[in-house]
Amino acid sequence: GADLLLAECSLPDEMAVPIHLTPGDCGRLAAAAGPALLALTHLYPPLEQVDVAALVAAEWRGRVAVAYDGWTHDIEEN
Repeated sequence: GADLLLAECSLPDEMAVPIHLTPGDCGRLAAAAGPALLALTHLYPPLEQVDVAALVAAEWRGRVAVAYDGWTHDIEEN
């Protein structure tokens, strides 16, 4: 798997549209890819006040971060 999967996570599952990912979509994507860390970005207001990591956990139990302006993540060389 990858060290980092950066995924846009725009809308709640119940507001899904074909061109954006939901927390469930991101969880399934991470389950298939097996990253060390799933970083979510591009959250729209309906997701800004909820525990998005908990919503993702319904599909994937790995590490989740919510990225924000200026967010960084160091990836160590192996």
